[in-house]
Amino acid sequence: MENENQHRRTAPKKAGSSSSSARHMTADGHTKHSARIQARNKRITLIAVCVCVCLVLIGGISTGLYFLFRPVKDDGLILDNVHVGGINIGGMSREDAESALRLAIGDQFSTKSMVVKLPGASLTLAPEDTKADLDLESILEDAYRYGRSGTKLDNNLVRARAKKTVHTIALLPYLNLDLDYIRKAVDDFSAGYSTQITQPSVEIIGERPHYTPPRSTSPDVSENRVSLELAGVRTEVDHQKLIITMGTPQFILENNHLYAEILDAYSLFHLELYYEAPNQVEPDPVDLQAIFDKYCVTPKDATIDNVTFDVTPEVYGYGFDMEEAQYLLSRAKYGQRVEIPMDFLMPDITAQDLTGNLFKDTLASYTSNGDGTSDSNRNKNLQLSCAAINGLVLKVGESFNFNKVLGPLTPERGYMNAPNYSGSTVKSIGGGISQTASALHYCALLSGLNINERHSHRYAVPYTPMGTDAAISYGSENLIFTNNTSAPIRILASAKNGQVTITLQGTDDKDYQLKVEYDIVKILEPTTIYQSMTADNVLGYKDGQVIQESIIGYEICTYLCRYDLQTGDMLNRTAIGTSIYEKRDQIVVRIEGNSTEAPDPETPPQTHD
Repeated sequence: MENENQHRRTAPKKAGSSSSSARHMTADGHTKHSARIQARNKRITLIAVCVCVCLVLIGGISTGLYFLFRPVKDDGLILDNVHVGGINIGGMSREDAESALRLAIGDQFSTKSMVVKLPGASLTLAPEDTKADLDLESILEDAYRYGRSGTKLDNNLVRARAKKTVHTIALLPYLNLDLDYIRKAVDDFSAGYSTQITQPSVEIIGERPHYTPPRSTSPDVSENRVSLELAGVRTEVDHQKLIITMGTPQFILENNHLYAEILDAYSLFHLELYYEAPNQVEPDPVDLQAIFDKYCVTPKDATIDNVTFDVTPEVYGYGFDMEEAQYLLSRAKYGQRVEIPMDFLMPDITAQDLTGNLFKDTLASYTSNGDGTSDSNRNKNLQLSCAAINGLVLKVGESFNFNKVLGPLTPERGYMNAPNYSGSTVKSIGGGISQTASALHYCALLSGLNINERHSHRYAVPYTPMGTDAAISYGSENLIFTNNTSAPIRILASAKNGQVTITLQGTDDKDYQLKVEYDIVKILEPTTIYQSMTADNVLGYKDGQVIQESIIGYEICTYLCRYDLQTGDMLNRTAIGTSIYEKRDQIVVRIEGNSTEAPDPETPPQTHD
């Protein structure tokens, strides 16, 4: 042992071992100490949160308990929404409630019979047999005690519920009724009540009359006879009669169910009960369409070929009006005999309607602006373009192609070299036809036609509202639209003194009016550019002279708007396109060496084709 101790004392130490171990122990202890502090802080925070939550809950519970157990001042009135026999006596004093119930119910239970009506029979329960007598005082007492007879908590809950919920006091517990008598009366009635199912039947009386359409007047219908103008001779026509006898169901009475329904009726103060047995076998429904197909002739409308415009004449029918027959049957009772009127059935569309209705409405019409002094060559181009489209008929679903209809604009075809717009110095063969296309495009928009292709001009033009013009350049810019209405459309076009008038004729079956409107999204203001020249310039320009007029540019959003025909109110407004018109700067001459600054030109900006 001594040697061992001596060895421990004399054994050499490893370099650095003691200090390293000490440092390790110090760091480890510091880490554990920090972890204990963090854990303690988390426990403190958790305890604080729990205390706060508890305080909030205690406050909420205290507030709720206060409102549940707070004393409520009694106003002496029956609570709201208390109903007795269909009468709302809520909010009344006992005296007012008694007056209201005596006025509404009175002694009817003891003076009026309970009548139960069934198909083919009825059960009458007389008050002298049922001993019916209502204890009104007890009803009033219980109505008053509603919300007052429980604990303070119960009463407060009932009062709160009464503001929103109807409380109905059934009358049965307050009625003196001989229930044994009522039960026996129900049993005896059920034993003797029975029905057999019958199916509906159809009968046609008379012969179908022959009908020849009148020459000048429509049929004058009066009850069961119709007067017709036949070659100037007035004749009387007897009509057939359609008789439908309604079927009857088979009823199977359940005594207990009928007895319970009668007691419920007493309780609700219904002294007349329409009772349908819950178990029954219904007769077959009346198939009006099958009856019509068997006994009647369906009218056929005249039709028109959208390619050839050939008309197939109408066919007159004979039979009954389906809606009227359905209405009569809907009001009929089991076993009732229903007479349905028969008459000539007129087609909705006759050949005369088709031929007379073609192009009967003006869908849209517009005259473009003209000053009466337009270039003669331009007027000639306008007249040629209008003549090319005048009288053209677009069938249903057919598209109009402006360039295809006009063809190439060549001198050989009569088109002249003319300004593209009134007052313009820019000329081209066929100049001005965009005015015709623009007026036509504007009418197509107002007619609700589908626009397939359209281009706006480089600059805003004066002859149609902005956003509705249509630029034409053969081979590049075109106007194409489609007849998407239900009838053919005819184009009428004319030109005179720089004006173009376009009218679209067709059949207008819209219940609204279309208008085209636009918003100016952006205005592009032109600037003034000064072009320097010498005083002896070959063109003889003077200082301050305008050699190019300015044009305002615009960004336009166009809308198609629907308006109610009766009220004029806008129904909707739909954006249909954006048009961007460039601006053009003004160019003003400035003579070099002129000591005075040239005055601002007075020529106002203009809009052009």
